[in-house]
Amino acid sequence: MDFMYEGRNAGVLLHLTSLPSKCGIVGDFGESAEPFLEYLKEAGFSYWQVLPVGPCTYSESQPGCPYLSTSSFALNPLLVCPVGLISLGLVTEEEVSQLVAKWQAKQQERRALNRECSSHDTVEYGDFVDYHAAKGYKDELLAAAYNAFIKKAPTEEYDEFCKANKFWLDGYVLFEAIQARHPDAASWLEWPEEYRSYRNLVKNESLLQGLEMLKEEQNITDKNITGPVEQLLPQFHRFVQFILSQQWSQLRRQANTKGIKILGDIAFYVNMHSSDAWSNSEMFQMDTATNKPLYVSGVPPDYFSAEGQLWGHPVYAWDAHERTNFSWWTRRLAKSFEKFDACRLDHFRGFESYWRVPYEFAIQHKSARDGEWVQGPGTKLFDAIFKNMGWENPRVNVATAYSEALSKHRKQPTVKERLANIISKHVTAKSKPLKKTSGAPHSFGTQGGGDTSSPAPLLIAEDLGFITPEIVALRDKYSIFSMRVMQFAWADKEKGLRCEHLPYNHTRDCVVYTGLREEPPSFAAHRRLAHLALLSVANLVILPVQDILGLDDRARFNLPGVDSPKNWSWKLSSLGPLYSPENLNPLRELLILSNRSSSSE
Repeated sequence: MDFMYEGRNAGVLLHLTSLPSKCGIVGDFGESAEPFLEYLKEAGFSYWQVLPVGPCTYSESQPGCPYLSTSSFALNPLLVCPVGLISLGLVTEEEVSQLVAKWQAKQQERRALNRECSSHDTVEYGDFVDYHAAKGYKDELLAAAYNAFIKKAPTEEYDEFCKANKFWLDGYVLFEAIQARHPDAASWLEWPEEYRSYRNLVKNESLLQGLEMLKEEQNITDKNITGPVEQLLPQFHRFVQFILSQQWSQLRRQANTKGIKILGDIAFYVNMHSSDAWSNSEMFQMDTATNKPLYVSGVPPDYFSAEGQLWGHPVYAWDAHERTNFSWWTRRLAKSFEKFDACRLDHFRGFESYWRVPYEFAIQHKSARDGEWVQGPGTKLFDAIFKNMGWENPRVNVATAYSEALSKHRKQPTVKERLANIISKHVTAKSKPLKKTSGAPHSFGTQGGGDTSSPAPLLIAEDLGFITPEIVALRDKYSIFSMRVMQFAWADKEKGLRCEHLPYNHTRDCVVYTGLREEPPSFAAHRRLAHLALLSVANLVILPVQDILGLDDRARFNLPGVDSPKNWSWKLSSLGPLYSPENLNPLRELLILSNRSSSSE
């Protein structure tokens, strides 16, 4: 028996902001996502991969980066569905129509002034999200919904949500309210001193009461404060997260009903300007007196960069995490699997060892060269997470089952022993009830939590780049899947035919991509690469939607190292091209041919 084999599956990579929307501004959890689920089902896909879905920071040079989130627990308000708010009676269709018209007009004005994001520079089938217009639209929409919500009595669902998520929600709503009052601050380190320490703030009743007041009541005259006044209130952000949680839960249920599993993405680091770092500063390598980081993240110099890459995230104080039995990370994983059926762990090598750069050097030189490798938590973290979540380690189960099967196979009983064994089983079966057997050692998309016999869900390691044997051992010990990228397959001259990305070097416990968000779409070779990937032995193959449509590099989702308003901004204009006979029919046939089609089961 092949204990690790759970079938052949295929999915599509498309971030939620890239979904087409009726208002033409940005995708959402409802009316944008539901038609895409129908497409996935009709084509025969069983997975939908998205990027991190947390709230983002927005700047003109690098807007909407999902990896620069203000919380690793919260959901992005930009993705709220207006139809869902209408169905709850919190806004009217007329209000939504007026807001859409207002912000579409502003979007056109901005595009006329900003040629880089103008409509003449769009790609076939695509467009670019104007995050300024999208944020303005959703902020005003949610403010109107909030004002209707507070006129009603709090629901039991709302109270339960606030209670269940208190451990991260209390800090997050304060963070967002203070951020809204100080929009020019690049980081919470630039906030007024009384707000920089979360621990001190929550002990100061006067300051907390002040944050519960609107700016008119406080006589706030900062002209830089933009958007609805409701965003200055912590309870507004609490309401927003409640609504988003409801909408996301409904979307996931719809996906699962259609046989679609949602594959999420967990960033290794958290953003410096985040409620995670602000409200849990003791969990990061920070100066306890100033709250400034002692070290920040990056990667060392290499052949391509003499200065290395300076990322600037705060690095974890792993000894502090270990003292709490890694409870913060356990909660982070638990929250992630409330949202997703499976998860990709970004920058997996950081769990084994990470590069840290002294903060003062990084600030002064904007370089990562004066850093050092430091041992990560490794097996301590994953042992704790698996135990805390009640997950079985598939590797242990496989080893046990294999050992038992092998010992039985090696011991060849005599005919007399076989007859005695048959008689013994027959007698025992009459006198004793059947013993229940445990579930499969590894189940795609199964959520763990509490039950000591729960199979671990599907975890995928982003293990690209310089990977050491220690990283491979850590990954394999917990049966975490590896990544393979077809665009890398013939580019590694050093490894040549031994390159792990080549189709004939794939393994079942890996996920194969034709390309990634950082790579240009495969263009003319997209069908050939998709064909090779889908015929691979890998359990799961993911196709970026740009490769399905055969788009060129103008549809690239991100260009690393370059600040551009186009990064993270590409979106589909409509789903029509995906349904065209020249795209849908060959793809559907290829999924059936490769035994990956969900509709052929």
